[in-house]
Amino acid sequence: CNYMKKESPIYVEDIYFCSFSSDEIKQYSDCPHMLSFDRRHDFLIDSSFAGIAAKVDLGNDRYCTSDDRGVRRRISITLVDHTSRCELATRYVKVNMPKDNPYKTIYELFPADEIDFRSEHTYGLVVCDETASTVIDEQIFHVYGQRELGMPADWYTVDCCGVRPDWKDSIYRSVDIERGGLNARVNVAQN
Repeated sequence: CNYMKKESPIYVEDIYFCSFSSDEIKQYSDCPHMLSFDRRHDFLIDSSFAGIAAKVDLGNDRYCTSDDRGVRRRISITLVDHTSRCELATRYVKVNMPKDNPYKTIYELFPADEIDFRSEHTYGLVVCDETASTVIDEQIFHVYGQRELGMPADWYTVDCCGVRPDWKDSIYRSVDIERGGLNARVNVAQN
C-alpha cells in the first residue's frame, strides 16, 4: 500500500491470530471463524503446524454520525517478515459496510505450504485501506521452534506423583527441559 496518509472511514478494532494444523485446515477452510482465535502473539512450529490464521475486526467511523453514506473500501492484508525485511503475501478484500453497520470481520489464512514460516522470526500483519492509501493498523507476532522437535508436551510424561522427563526418574516441583535450543519450564502443583 502506498503510505500517503489520508483519513480512512474505517479502523481496526482488533486483530487475533491462531495457528492451525493440517487437519484443522481441511475441516475449517470454508469456515475459518471456527478456529480458536485468541490474543497470543507467539506460536510454535511443531510437527502439526500448518500455518497462521488472522481475524481482523473492522469498525465503521461513520456509524452513528450525521453522514448518510456507508463505507466501501478495498482493504489489503499483508503478511510481512520483519526479520528478513520482506513481504510474504498480500490478500485483497472488498469491504462494504452500510451506515447502520458498525463492524465487519475478515478472516485470512496463511498456510505453511505457501508461506515459509521460519523459527525465531518476527512477523507483522499490516492492514491497509487501499482506497485512502493508508495503513490503518499493524500487529506483530513471533514464530519459534522446529517441526522435528514436536510439541513441548511430548518432551516429558506426566506420572503419578510428579513429572518424569525422558532422561531422569524423580519427583520435581518444576522441570526445565531443553530441546534444540528451546527451553520449557513445567511447574507442577502438589496434586
